[in-house]
Amino acid sequence: MKELFEALLAAFVGEDLREVYPAFDAVPLPRKSDRLFTVFTLHSLQLDAPFPDGAQGVYPFRAVVRICVLTPMNVPYAKGQDYFSEVVMPRMAQIGGHLCEVRPPQTDAKLGKIVTSGDFTVTGLYLYDGEEEPA
Repeated sequence: MKELFEALLAAFVGEDLREVYPAFDAVPLPRKSDRLFTVFTLHSLQLDAPFPDGAQGVYPFRAVVRICVLTPMNVPYAKGQDYFSEVVMPRMAQIGGHLCEVRPPQTDAKLGKIVTSGDFTVTGLYLYDGEEEPA
């Protein structure tokens, strides 16, 4: 699944977006952008029965990735929504993500941010080489 996270980071990090974090990163919130930043997490993962492929096993998988856009409380709600529809959705489509659900912006008082989030389904094949256990 490391490859999935690397593909997500590669799709999102660019000239127009530098602040992208996996949900489990160790960067404290005060050190993240005081403007807009994006967080992604693996919400669920389903591995199907493997099929053999030479010396490897191949596991079809279906992952639900949650993407959250966090904006400061002092900006309009529409900023996060616009960013989600103009940047997040096309970039997820580039890597084969299919939109499942978009949630309306919500304020997170603990974080001091407005959070716009959505879930995307990503499917693929996990190649098991026998050295590590599949997730």
